[in-house]
Amino acid sequence: MILKRKNPILPTRLPTLPSAGRSRVALGLTAAWYTFLPDQVLKVSAWSFFQEFKKKDMRAWDEYVQAHPETPFTGGAKLPWDETGMTELSKFEAKYAPKRKRR
Repeated sequence: MILKRKNPILPTRLPTLPSAGRSRVALGLTAAWYTFLPDQVLKVSAWSFFQEFKKKDMRAWDEYVQAHPETPFTGGAKLPWDETGMTELSKFEAKYAPKRKRR
């Protein structure tokens, strides 16, 4: 079974586990989280970068930035603040966080 969403956070067509998929559908849930996939991408990317960093030091970072100029993390595109959840977090903090400064 493949669950599709109109606006997925991670646009995928990954199959669900059969038993878990049926139970989610029975409950009316149409989203499934595949945290292993972004986690693995981050680990593989970091591993690859650090292998280069061991060989080239900071030159590895300069090369990485040149190879990925369009990302918000390398100074390219603006970071999509709302997609990070920070807007909601800011509202939550404004409502619930203490107004006084901590010592």
